[in-house]
Amino acid sequence: MQIFTSFYDNVSRIDASGYALVRVSRTAPPDWFCKAYPNHVDLSEHLGPSPAMLKECHPLHNWEEFRPRYIDEVLGALEKEWLKAKFKQIFSDNEEHPLLLLCYETAEENCHRHLIGDYLGLHISELQLSKRT
Repeated sequence: MQIFTSFYDNVSRIDASGYALVRVSRTAPPDWFCKAYPNHVDLSEHLGPSPAMLKECHPLHNWEEFRPRYIDEVLGALEKEWLKAKFKQIFSDNEEHPLLLLCYETAEENCHRHLIGDYLGLHISELQLSKRT
């Protein structure tokens, strides 16, 4: 099972039919995203940082505080095996297409979506898009 990460605005640059789109941001996705991809999987309640966390220590401004807090408060509240099984189920339910975990952060560094793979011991990499010419 392959798992990639990216941000919402990149979805329009790929053939999304080849991925199982998974929301991991607690903040509501862009309106166009829900309209264009109504069958996406919403794991925001399980994997998204809370609004309070984002307000108090946004990852772009305070990664050193955000990182351990996210791991403790969000990932620490989940059973690792449950989340691994959930990812496997999403993979199976979506014709074994790679999962694409999505949030708002455009930079792959200092983003919670990369902490998910580390926590689970799974290889998760940023989706590399070819540059438009």
